[in-house]
Amino acid sequence: MMGRKMRHVSLCLVASLFAAGCPLGDPVRTTSQLVRLRVDDTAAGNTVSYADVWLKIDFDRAYPLAEETLQPPEEWHKHEREFWKRQSWFRGPTHKSGLAEIEVEHTELDRTPGDTPPAERDEVTGQPYLIRVKKDQQPEEELSVLMKPGQSVKGKSFTVTVIDIQPPRYVETQF
Repeated sequence: MMGRKMRHVSLCLVASLFAAGCPLGDPVRTTSQLVRLRVDDTAAGNTVSYADVWLKIDFDRAYPLAEETLQPPEEWHKHEREFWKRQSWFRGPTHKSGLAEIEVEHTELDRTPGDTPPAERDEVTGQPYLIRVKKDQQPEEELSVLMKPGQSVKGKSFTVTVIDIQPPRYVETQF
C-alpha cells in the first residue's frame, strides 16, 4: 500500500513540474540577429544587385591559438577548427539596392528567464566574420570584416559595408 502511495506522489510531483513549465533536461533556446550588409563593386563603386552573400564567424581572427586549455594548444585549435568547418554559412542575396539581409541564428543552453536575451547572447556585434560574395560568372571573393555598423572591407571585386546589426531576439525552433 505504501509503495503505491509513493508512486502516486512521485507521479504527481513530475506532473506538477511539467504543468509549471519546468521541462526535464537542459533548456535550449535559439537567438536570431538580422544583419544588413551593402555590397558594392570595388572598381566602379556601384551597388551589386542579386549577388549571393554568405556569412560565418572568422575562425582564425575570432579564436587565435591560445594556451589556456588542458590540451596542447595546437591540438585544441585543430579540434575547434574541425568543429567550425562543419558549421553552416548564413546566406542571403543582395536586393536591387545592393543590400543583403542575413539572419544569424545560434542555439545553445540558456537559462535566462523572460523573453529578451541577455547582451552576451549577441554573437555578431564586434566579432570578425568572413563574408563570401558571388555574382554571376565573377570569381567568388572571401573577405573578413569586424561586425560593427559602418565598418567596411575592400576586396578585388567587391566592397562590403556593415549597415546594421539588430540585437538578438529569441525565436521558436522545432526539434
